[in-house]
Amino acid sequence: MPFESSTPLVIICFVAAAACGWYGLSSGARGGLIAAAAAAVIGLTCFIADRAVVTDREYIEALFPRLAAAAERQDIDTLLAAIAPELRPLREEVAEIMDKVKPREVKVTRSEVIVSPSRQTATADLIVRVTGIIMDKATQGTGVAGVIVTLEKRDGQWLITDAEEKSLRPGGS
Repeated sequence: MPFESSTPLVIICFVAAAACGWYGLSSGARGGLIAAAAAAVIGLTCFIADRAVVTDREYIEALFPRLAAAAERQDIDTLLAAIAPELRPLREEVAEIMDKVKPREVKVTRSEVIVSPSRQTATADLIVRVTGIIMDKATQGTGVAGVIVTLEKRDGQWLITDAEEKSLRPGGS
């Protein structure tokens, strides 16, 4: 698909199929029934193709909830696998943060992904909410962080190449 979602095209095709089918049945015109069948086949094909093909933007948008779930499970290996191997400081920072933070819940509450025209780099602007132990062993609460993440596609896999925190707002309870 040249666009992210085929839903508008699928709806148009099925509305056209219904209209052509109604015309074909009410007037007895075979052309209307053939056009209805063609529109339905096109709509169904677009729907299947859209579900079968995951664009880079869709993949990246789905990546961050998977990483949030890994953080909830304290699965450091999954988190580190998403970071480019040469970024030792970032990898060490993630391991250090996961040692201090014991989240009960990690949610990506906002995600804006921009994939470059070359489809080799991308930027994600995220807001992440973490609930649980967020500062030290005695501090329970909720923290909200804005994070800008830069990704690069290497050998068909998207890796985090930079992450910059925009803000952190710890709250109570």
